[in-house]
Amino acid sequence: MKTTPYFADISDTLFMLYTFYKNSPLQRGMLKRSYDSLAQRPVMPTRVGGTRWITHKLLALNNLWKGYTAITTHLSQVDNDPKAKGKAQKILKTITRRNIVLFAHLLTDVLGCLSKLSLTLQADTTTVAEAYEAIEHTTDMLRKYKTRPGPKLREVINEDLSEFCGQKLSNIGANANFQASRERLLDSLTDTLTGRFQDVEVGVLKAARITSFKDWPLDMESMEEFGDEHVATLVDHFKPILISAGVNIAETETEWCAMKKTLYNNHQNALGKLCWAVVNSSLKSKYPNILDLVDLVLTLPTSSAVCERGFSIMKRVKTDWRSKLTANTLSDLLVISIHSPSIEEFDPLEAIHMWNNKSVVGRRPDTNPYGPRERAADEDSDSEQDSDSDSETNISVDVNVVLISEEVTPVTTSTTAAVLCS
Repeated sequence: MKTTPYFADISDTLFMLYTFYKNSPLQRGMLKRSYDSLAQRPVMPTRVGGTRWITHKLLALNNLWKGYTAITTHLSQVDNDPKAKGKAQKILKTITRRNIVLFAHLLTDVLGCLSKLSLTLQADTTTVAEAYEAIEHTTDMLRKYKTRPGPKLREVINEDLSEFCGQKLSNIGANANFQASRERLLDSLTDTLTGRFQDVEVGVLKAARITSFKDWPLDMESMEEFGDEHVATLVDHFKPILISAGVNIAETETEWCAMKKTLYNNHQNALGKLCWAVVNSSLKSKYPNILDLVDLVLTLPTSSAVCERGFSIMKRVKTDWRSKLTANTLSDLLVISIHSPSIEEFDPLEAIHMWNNKSVVGRRPDTNPYGPRERAADEDSDSEQDSDSDSETNISVDVNVVLISEEVTPVTTSTTAAVLCS
């Protein structure tokens, strides 16, 4: 893709556009004003490249189309700094070229297909058969884009395209250059995908396609011989593993033929909607050997994305401040982080009951350990009555003290006078 004309121009322009606004709070603020004048929600340019370059470049292109009018309006008005004005004019000149606009829309469609393929291959539950279907579908779509525009390119492709989003475009008549670059890009991608995944057409990976019910034929005549050679290939390849697991490999091919007829007779109209979990639950006791082989094939990983995610999670769990975690504790934390459901799908009731019942000392979940509990209304009224009675008691005590002191004072005075006279 890097050798394709216009691709390097688009990548460099997206990077310049990102740094132009990221490194200048002034320009970023002026762009937000441009969005406000158009009554649009601000969408800032994002970076391109990185480890997830497909997702980053696709997001950068989508943000460019969302804010194309505001961005071009602001770039055409930059004149406060000669250096900034030169960069703005260079970016504006590139994104207003007709072939660049057309090729960038084509690139948005292409990256959308590649992004879906990448997400499918990285999913934990993707089987080898599903990965093959995704690769085949992506290759077919890229071939169709050579003669038929994708959903994004269809919005703008036009021989008389002279302006886009109210902005006049330059280089109007160079349609042949765009078509040549389009064919070169798509041919390069299809050849690369075919060469990169050519081993899915032979051997064990091709035989693993029998686990996809979508590939099963619908007529009985084709069903009779479907998958027989594939089952033999899988048995020969995994023979040591199957024997060590106690599988009778001599019965696998016989059970395969019988299981096909059973599934065809019971689910002929909904064969493509079947899943192996349902088949296992209903036919495990009848066809144990062939279903063990199918389970083995379904566990084959399609990529190393799971391992990469495991290393990333381990770096987040075992930081510099937690360097003394033991191996068992680290393993438990990684299992929780990797295999636990998301926050939206997690049901905490089971964990709460376990926490409440497994404690040596009884739990008191109704007690609030963080501060005083709220008093009820009757308690407040009782406390008010108690305080009123206490105040009355204090008043009466003070009055008695005063009375006693008044009685004692004259006695003390007369006694002192008698002593002095004597």
